[in-house]
Amino acid sequence: MLLLAVGALATSARAQSKPARPPIATPPAANPGPAKTLALTGRVETGQGPLAGATVRLLRSGQTGVTNEAGTFLFAVPADAGPLAATVSYPGCPEVNVTLQPTGPPAVVQLAAPVVTKADRKRLKPFLKTARRQARHELRQLR
Repeated sequence: MLLLAVGALATSARAQSKPARPPIATPPAANPGPAKTLALTGRVETGQGPLAGATVRLLRSGQTGVTNEAGTFLFAVPADAGPLAATVSYPGCPEVNVTLQPTGPPAVVQLAAPVVTKADRKRLKPFLKTARRQARHELRQLR
């Protein structure tokens, strides 16, 4: 018992004799503030009006968006982006390459009217047949 008490005193004396480590100073985190962005907007249309569901892809950043029912698209881009190259596509239309200006007025991209050829219809026929069959089957399941 006496040995345990002496050992405990020696341990506490050693622990007290060690200098305390100073806390590690961490450099303050650099807070550049919120990144400044601009809204890049535009509209995709054909001669018949706005085109919903067209795909707009910014080439440099790889951002991709789809137009809404009014044919408009919206991207958030860095304030210092400058002119941006983009591609606009829609099934049945040739792909169009455009340059968009974030600081300018909203861009208007004209696409040719979608053309569905006889070969396209022939290729789509089996898919439509399957889709109809599946829809009928699902309706029967609901009853």
